[in-house]
Amino acid sequence: MKLKYDACSLIECQKLEIIPLFYELFGPLYITQSAYAECISKKNLEYQRIAEKIQDFVTVKMVNVMSARGVLLSNLGAGEKEVLAEAKYEKDQQEEVFCVTEDKKAKRQAIALNLEVLGIDYLLVEACIEEKITEEDFDQKIIALDHFHKLNLLRVTELRRYVALFKRKQGGT
Repeated sequence: MKLKYDACSLIECQKLEIIPLFYELFGPLYITQSAYAECISKKNLEYQRIAEKIQDFVTVKMVNVMSARGVLLSNLGAGEKEVLAEAKYEKDQQEEVFCVTEDKKAKRQAIALNLEVLGIDYLLVEACIEEKITEEDFDQKIIALDHFHKLNLLRVTELRRYVALFKRKQGGT
């Protein structure tokens, strides 16, 4: 299974400091050249630190930068278009691939293209279920994600409830 990230999602993963966690769970994080360029082109001090960390993750191969092998005609940004085009190419090759995006337009387009699309919130659920993070860590990460990328509060509640129910069933209570 390959996870293809757009720039915004990779930046948010770095803000949450979860790139190593996702690497451990799912293997390398894949990003296209346009999305990578977007990640490292930010100008303010906060993004300079994020860009440096992302470059470090590329150096150690936790994040793989790749050329998109397809073209998508769309009104999405260059990074999102390339991620969806690359995912579509791989799906057409019968590979298991997921797009990771927080962009609503990109999610809609991915679904229209019959691609699997996930958000960071779902990947955090998997991390909690796989016991790579605690429920408390999950709550902290979801709250932080909501802080810089407004989540639907009902979704946050549903995800928390799902994790709690899963943990209870897993514990036999």
